[in-house]
Amino acid sequence: MEPDRLLVVEGLDAGYGFIQALNQVSLRVDARSITALVGPNGAGKTTLLKAIMGYVAPTAGRISFCGQPITSSPTHRTVGCGLGYVPQGRIVFPQMTVQENLAIGLYLRRHDRALRSRAFDLIYAVFPRLYERRWQRAGTLSGGEQQMLAIGRALMTEPKLVLVDEPSLGLAPNLVDLVFETVAKLRESGTAFLLVEQNAVAALEIADYAYVLDLGRIHLEGPAGELMQKDEVRQVYLGL
Repeated sequence: MEPDRLLVVEGLDAGYGFIQALNQVSLRVDARSITALVGPNGAGKTTLLKAIMGYVAPTAGRISFCGQPITSSPTHRTVGCGLGYVPQGRIVFPQMTVQENLAIGLYLRRHDRALRSRAFDLIYAVFPRLYERRWQRAGTLSGGEQQMLAIGRALMTEPKLVLVDEPSLGLAPNLVDLVFETVAKLRESGTAFLLVEQNAVAALEIADYAYVLDLGRIHLEGPAGELMQKDEVRQVYLGL
């Protein structure tokens, strides 16, 4: 494995029953980078993230993380390896406070008091609005605040790589900007991201490398800035 290579997916097939959602998908994510995965609805983007996290069992191919095989590993082991996951839809526990939601992110390492203190300090420094609302029920937060909470919870175990699924979905434009600015800032502090996003322009603007997934296959890949200049990408996927 190359020294800075975190995630490697090779020839992955996966699906649901008789529906094959992924066909021979291969990609990589390097340390301290943002990798964007863009494409239309139904392309298989969410299925790929779920396969990496162990929610969907691949029918072919391999997944490795930090040089270790994780294909079809149970989700708790995948998280324990240093992978974080922010699912689509800003999933929070609405009746629990912000602080309690964040604490759930520490479940696998709940006895590590040093990590607990460090993690809360980090999240509240990155998201001061969450600190202001730490005793407020998550269900009363705005959509943008709930997205911050979902990202913050995934960061509680100090993961090396975070998979983020459609973070801009349903957010106002100013909050979309804030979410992407935060992801870029976290990359600078050493966290890598695999970012699934329909807002392809916003994703490619902050990404280092990008893949275009269409009909379950990787259609194009390359440095994000170069992909943005390709006529096919601009016309078909960016609407420019």
